[in-house]
Amino acid sequence: MNVTDRPRDFYVVPGDDLRSGMDERHQEFMSRVGGVRPRNPDSRHTAIYPAQVETWRNQWSLFAQAAQPASKEASSWSDSATGAMDADSSLIRERKDDGY
Repeated sequence: MNVTDRPRDFYVVPGDDLRSGMDERHQEFMSRVGGVRPRNPDSRHTAIYPAQVETWRNQWSLFAQAAQPASKEASSWSDSATGAMDADSSLIRERKDDGY
């Protein structure tokens, strides 16, 4: 539930990019504080602020890129799976038309 009056922002960040950015910022922080977290040396907490991931704000196209088959074999499997999905989709459309 959105309890604010403004629209929400979503950040679609590839995991490797997120981890490397977090690691880089953590290393910078640790060098500024002498290598030991000042309040809780055992803490593994980290914060991610919108400005740090702004590049990926509403980058929904990354999902489509990630879904692309990696090889011809994967493509042929995808084609057969899509055929099955198309059959299911038409079944769903028929049921909706029948009032289900």
